[in-house]
This record gives sequence, structure tokens and C-alpha cells, in this order.
Amino acid sequence: MCFTWAELKRPHDGAESDKLHPGTSGAEKSRPLHCRMRSNLVSVLVHLLPRGECEAVALSITALLNGLWLRAGLQSEGLTRDIAINQMREYLKCRILG
Repeated sequence: MCFTWAELKRPHDGAESDKLHPGTSGAEKSRPLHCRMRSNLVSVLVHLLPRGECEAVALSITALLNGLWLRAGLQSEGLTRDIAINQMREYLKCRILG
């Protein structure tokens, strides 16, 4: 999402200013980041959970991180680091420790 925003805000010249350029979408730029995050999470989760559960938990962690990031940006008072960490800890306690 932030890559898409950066692309939309990037200064362009002349007639090109109203066009989005193919190959520069936020999804294309963020895909490697998300793949790396998934890989890193799964590589740790395999030591904590049955292998069949790791992909789903990695996806949930990624979704929670994205949600916290959005919430931090949308709340006028912001989201504190402690609140974000506590929310992640609560999810992990419930999901990993049962």
C-alpha cells in the first residue's frame, strides 16, 4: 500500500502525470517483501507448530501486522508500540500456546 501511495505521489513530467505506469504497482513492489516475511515466519513457526499450521499462522501474523500498521496511520492519536506488541502477544499466546 505504501508503495502504491509513493507511486501516486511521485512527480511525473508532462502528459505522463495522469497515468500510472505498468510494472510499478504497489502489489508488484510489495510481493517480494510479503514472500520474504512469509518465509521468515514459517522458518520459525515450524519449530513451534505442526508444519500444516505454519502457513495459516504466518498469514494471520502478516494480516495482523498490516492491520496494526493501518490502524497506526488512521488513528489521530496513533497506536503506541506497547499496544501493538501486546496485541501481537495476545494472538500468539492464543494461537501457539493454545
